[in-house]
Amino acid sequence: MPSSNGGFMAPLGLELIPGNNVFWYYNTANFNDTNSPSYWYWKVEPLAAGRVPTINRVIILYRDFGVATPELIINYMTSTTNPLTPNTPQTSTTPLTIGTTAASGKICALIQGVNVTGTNLQVGIYRAANAGPVSITNLRVQGGFEDELG
Repeated sequence: MPSSNGGFMAPLGLELIPGNNVFWYYNTANFNDTNSPSYWYWKVEPLAAGRVPTINRVIILYRDFGVATPELIINYMTSTTNPLTPNTPQTSTTPLTIGTTAASGKICALIQGVNVTGTNLQVGIYRAANAGPVSITNLRVQGGFEDELG
């Protein structure tokens, strides 16, 4: 019995995902998904107990595959000195523009100034559908601590 290519003339080498009268596939050669957004979140780092950290700067290393417009997202909790008052979740969003029209393929850096003070800081990058090719290679936050709580 001859092998089957699923109704295609030759093997495609793709994972086909059935949709409504269409087949979708992941294009692994392009970092700009025109149909679906993408996001990256980094681990919430435990910091010094009783101290309130501030992020002043975020350094993003990315590969230049062309111009893209992601958003820098920082989720955090407002701090309170009253143990009976719960902390309130907050989000800080900053629009970014990375990459060049030349799309050099080289690793570039973006240093973004921010000012976010709170606890349980978590940094993320969000790319809307068709917002350009985004390939983050590293992300680092810089900042310090405010005075100790009450």
